[in-house]
Amino acid sequence: MADVIQTVDLGPVLRAINQVSGELDGIAARVELSNDKIEKVDREVAEVKGVVDGLVTKFAQMLNKQEKSYAATEIVRVRQELESKFGHYETVRKNMLGILQANDLALVKEETISQCSEELMLAAPGYWLAPALVALAAWIADNPSLANRAVKEAIKRDNEKTYLLFALICRRAGRLEASSQWLGRYFELQDAHDMRDTVVSMIDAYSNRLFGESRDAVCEDSIDNWMREIKQEPGFMQRQVEQWTGIFESHLIPVSQEAYPSLRKVCEESDRLLYAYARVNNMHTVIGLFMDIMNANENSDDLIKAVDNCLYSLVKNYDSEEYPLKQQEEFYQEVINHDGDVALARRAVDARRLPADQKVNFAERLSKAAMSSSSSGASATFRKTSLRLLEKEKVVSTSFKKYAQDTMAARPNTVTFRINDWRVRLRSEADGNLVTADATVKHYKSYVDKAVATAQEKLKPVSVLGIVIAALALVLMIVCAVFAPSDVIAAVFAVIFAIAVIVGVVICIRKVLDVKKKKQAIKDAGETEKQNGEALIRRAYAEYLDVYSYIKNDGSVFSAETYQIESLK
Repeated sequence: MADVIQTVDLGPVLRAINQVSGELDGIAARVELSNDKIEKVDREVAEVKGVVDGLVTKFAQMLNKQEKSYAATEIVRVRQELESKFGHYETVRKNMLGILQANDLALVKEETISQCSEELMLAAPGYWLAPALVALAAWIADNPSLANRAVKEAIKRDNEKTYLLFALICRRAGRLEASSQWLGRYFELQDAHDMRDTVVSMIDAYSNRLFGESRDAVCEDSIDNWMREIKQEPGFMQRQVEQWTGIFESHLIPVSQEAYPSLRKVCEESDRLLYAYARVNNMHTVIGLFMDIMNANENSDDLIKAVDNCLYSLVKNYDSEEYPLKQQEEFYQEVINHDGDVALARRAVDARRLPADQKVNFAERLSKAAMSSSSSGASATFRKTSLRLLEKEKVVSTSFKKYAQDTMAARPNTVTFRINDWRVRLRSEADGNLVTADATVKHYKSYVDKAVATAQEKLKPVSVLGIVIAALALVLMIVCAVFAPSDVIAAVFAVIFAIAVIVGVVICIRKVLDVKKKKQAIKDAGETEKQNGEALIRRAYAEYLDVYSYIKNDGSVFSAETYQIESLK
């Protein structure tokens, strides 16, 4: 029969393919056109953004220019208002500073004294410094009647500032007994719950005999009463301990990451352990700071200068009535300095208005002064006086002892070593006994041996593929020998299947040898792991003993009930 060849017409299929291809080309062209439009829009948006940014910048500059112009106008108004309302205040301050800055009060010019008449008190009604200035001028001019009247008026207007002013003036004039009496009156007005830095400075000066060698009973009683009053508050010592804990922690330096590398790598509790270690280090640091403060050389010249600065500040500071206008003047000046940028001006003003004399209770003020850095302007005597006053009530030593006890509590009672999946507890919280390094290494080696044995058991020396090939070839060889149509065919197949059997046997032998090689490799790796692990464990163990012993020995000394900070005695 002749083969019939049928011809298939592929024309429609080819035309369909061409049509789809054309449509795809059209879509691609439209996509490319869309991309061009998108890029164009992006460029236009960028251009518009640039224009808008430029307009915003110009608008901001315009606003800043207006703010600067407004500030320049307002600062003139504020200064005129200050001059009209408080011009006499500035005159009073200048005259008082002129008198105080004279090396000898006897050298004060007669015209300066003549200007300080009772009319000046009337010209600045309500301002406490005006009658104080008149009193000082009258005292220099040997006019006790006017001096007494002026002093009474100054006390009436502001008794606290007046007492402090004359305490400082009398000290400067060498009238130490009178200065001590004025200081006692100043101390009597203070609130133990609302104490200022200035008071602590005066206590420092008084304690260092700047107000005379004799001890004024009023001053002594006031200082004792402040602490006694604070101590009676519920939770006083707890709050002090919390404050001093924060002070101690501010000096803490964490253990370097390069230190105790093996312990960090192996010990699960290393972070807690090294934190306790750092706290013990910090206790030594704090003791060193106490010693530095208490053993520092006292420079009386610096202390006298600090007291004189208190006097000048008291005189130069603006009165509370002036503050609103002075704050406005300060703000408008900063607006001008920053070319109308109100935000920058506000930040500059706020930065200077940080509460340098913020009121806190007496004990907290002493604590802050005691550990303030020398760079903050606190003198050695200032810090020493604060520490002594606090330690009279055992505030510092109690806080330090509690810090030491908390350090001992922060030390972990258990210690666990981990390497990969191996984990062992060297010290348990139950008995506290420490497993030896040898026992720990032995435990780790036993773990590695078990892991090696388990890995080796998973390796089977039998090759299923080799057995199957050899068995199948052997069966087929037998079948061909029985059912082959001729001896030649049987011989050919016998040779082929014999080769297959040999291949299967070879595969099995290679499998056995390969498994043996892998087992040896696992064993070698296990030995290497045991050597490296032992070295790591012993290093970590030694580091642990070093850290633990340091914490236990030094921490126990500091936290003992009988421990005393020798430098504070």
